Amino acid sequence: EGLEGVQDVGVSEARSELGGDAGQAEPPLALVVEDEPHLARLLARSLEGEGFRVELAEGGPEASRLLRTRAHEAVLLVTERILPDGSEGMSLLRHGRALAPYLQGMVLDRKVRAGIPQERLREIREASRIPSDVPLLVSPLDPAAFLAEVRARVPRPTDDEEKPSDGGGILH
Repeated sequence: EGLEGVQDVGVSEARSELGGDAGQAEPPLALVVEDEPHLARLLARSLEGEGFRVELAEGGPEASRLLRTRAHEAVLLVTERILPDGSEGMSLLRHGRALAPYLQGMVLDRKVRAGIPQERLREIREASRIPSDVPLLVSPLDPAAFLAEVRARVPRPTDDEEKPSDGGGILH
């Protein structure tokens, strides 16, 4: 089973079909590079539940094309550390940040298990040149922890902040 069905399902499309969000800004874009369909769907649905539009890529060449055309509007790139085609997630993030310096990144590694000694995790980060501002998420992926990392990197206004009752409000 491929990722085709996930790519066509987005928050903005669902909202427009329902007639919602008229006149509001388009939701932020998250780019997800993941070749495993089940995990790609989990990530996409989690991000869409947080109000993101999601574009998916299965490998490095597809992700590079996606970055060339969409990095300027993306706020987040979630990528595997090493893709099956040999592409490196950090190379993709560096490419994306060259096009859009504000792009936030998160790196997944399904081969690294939770509970790994911190020294070994540090070695993996150094070998892959993963900077401290980019989380390395390990397996099994905890959806709540994933979304906490997303929220920490891409703050989203709450409904109260989007519609201040006193004419004020907090800007992010």
